[in-house]
Amino acid sequence: MGAPAGCATATATATYACAAAACPTLSGQAVAESAICSGGALSLTNGAINGGGAGASIAWAISTDMAFDPYTSGTAYAGGALTNTGCEATTHYLKAYLTGVDGCQVSSNAFSVMVYPNIVASGVNGSCSASVTVNCPNFVVSYSSPAGSGDGNTLTLTPSNSDQIGSVTFTITQAGAPAGCATATATANYDCAATVCSSLDGLQGIDNSTLCSNSSVTLQNGGVVDGSFTGGMVAWSYSTNADFDPYTEGTAYSGQALTASGCNPTTYHFKARLTGVSGCQDVEGPFAVMVYPNIVALPVNGSCSAGVNVVGGCSNYSVSYTTSNGDSGSGSSYSLMPSTTAQSGTVTFTIINAALPVGTSCSSAEVTASYECAALLCAELDGTQGVDFSATCSGQGVGFVRWRYRC
Repeated sequence: MGAPAGCATATATATYACAAAACPTLSGQAVAESAICSGGALSLTNGAINGGGAGASIAWAISTDMAFDPYTSGTAYAGGALTNTGCEATTHYLKAYLTGVDGCQVSSNAFSVMVYPNIVASGVNGSCSASVTVNCPNFVVSYSSPAGSGDGNTLTLTPSNSDQIGSVTFTITQAGAPAGCATATATANYDCAATVCSSLDGLQGIDNSTLCSNSSVTLQNGGVVDGSFTGGMVAWSYSTNADFDPYTEGTAYSGQALTASGCNPTTYHFKARLTGVSGCQDVEGPFAVMVYPNIVALPVNGSCSAGVNVVGGCSNYSVSYTTSNGDSGSGSSYSLMPSTTAQSGTVTFTIINAALPVGTSCSSAEVTASYECAALLCAELDGTQGVDFSATCSGQGVGFVRWRYRC
């Protein structure tokens, strides 16, 4: 201090070479799980810090971006639960990284972990069905029950003639998920009451049980009691066999005329049957209808007689007659004795089938026949009669001329 300028200050130059400190390295870090269910936590292995100082430590960060920088992005992870509220698995990436060493940023490779949603399923009881509600539509659902097995969220039963009661187990599967959320089951119950078949209401019948040939039956259809079904109708069939099955035998009836021939009635048996409801059958009847043949009779005109010809003979019919001259009687013919006067007239024959109620159109018939009975011609003398002489002695015979007569 105080030296003159020439020796007051001086400068000197020196060089140095200080090597950079090496950052620690990481080894042995691991994540035990590659897939977990939502709500699960990860098991982490911190591994080792190689060459670190006393303050060095390992921390973890998580992100959905595999290339994330744990020092600037991602979320710190310290072993908490990971959740997934969606329906598809999500991929998370974890990295271990060095802390506590200034100027050193060292991290591990990314460890990927799939987080799967949990299966949430609930059985829904029903009558003729049972189902399950599932939180995700992409899960695969199958079911098994005494009523059958199959795929899908719903078991549907077809009502039958007996009660069906049971339970169904639904199995829900999530492909690729770990054991805790790969499958789940849910149970639902069903109580399917037996069907009540439709039936006839019992009001079926016929209005006329006695008919003449070529007449139609008047039916009373009644109605149908629906039960568990709709669409039931009444149909009619008939047969000459009372025990016929109207579903497989007989003739369908739609108002056509019924016929009978000969002398005796034909009995037709009618039955009403339920139609229009698959699996249900009901029958009312039989209802018997007696169909009588019409009486066919032809007049037989004559000279001193008249008659009637009942076609088929039919001895079960009764025949009576009245004549135009007031005579009456029974039988199919009428005869009169010739007299000295001509006789002509008519005979009305009445044929009756007593098996039918009086007034039925075919219970009787009338036929009129005529007769023309000529008068008798009496014998008479021809006028050539006489004796051979006009006087004779006592005791002598008389000679007669042969007489003649004419008719």
